[in-house]
Amino acid sequence: MEGVTPGAERYGFGRISLLPIKKTGPAAAKYFVKYLAKAHGSSKSPSEERCRLFGTWGTKRWCYARFSWVSGRIFRKRLNWCAASMGVDDIRDIRNLLGKNWWTRLREPLLRVVLPLEYYQVWNWQSGAYQWDDLGFRAYCRDLSLYPNIPTNDRRQRLSQFLFYFEVGKSWNMKTRKACKFARGLLERSTLGCQQRLPFKATRRCGKSSDETRTSQV
Repeated sequence: MEGVTPGAERYGFGRISLLPIKKTGPAAAKYFVKYLAKAHGSSKSPSEERCRLFGTWGTKRWCYARFSWVSGRIFRKRLNWCAASMGVDDIRDIRNLLGKNWWTRLREPLLRVVLPLEYYQVWNWQSGAYQWDDLGFRAYCRDLSLYPNIPTNDRRQRLSQFLFYFEVGKSWNMKTRKACKFARGLLERSTLGCQQRLPFKATRRCGKSSDETRTSQV
């Protein structure tokens, strides 16, 4: 202890006490590494200076000390996207729309949604545009990795949102076909649907020539 106490004060540590190791060295090292991993995991990213390192959930109040990039800013953005996609202004109003136990029924499909890019990025006031940070880019890559068999990122985003909307329809006791139709309708409203009508003005009257341009679907 004679050499430990001055060294602790020099490096900014507080009170230190030494106890004999009752188990093997690897077990003690594993115990010590857990504390180091917890301290490293609680560090904030540059865009999270004002975020809390703890949170509460439910009626029974419990807290988790480690600040995770899944349950931090990206999680709040995910809730904001859910509210906007369902046509409500505040996530607190979504309970009236989706039911009392909406989180229990829709938690898994919501956490698997690939969000639009701006929900992962942070706003840069100097450049006046969104930009990537480490937290958002890791979250985006993780969400894309949930759909490894889908070839493009756009199709992964569209599929993930379709599955979420489908589960919303099922939570309203819709049958499978009606829930699919409901999900496709919400996708088209969000410009991610596969069908869009593009009106083109006809150069000639209909029925006069086979070369005239008509309104088509793409």
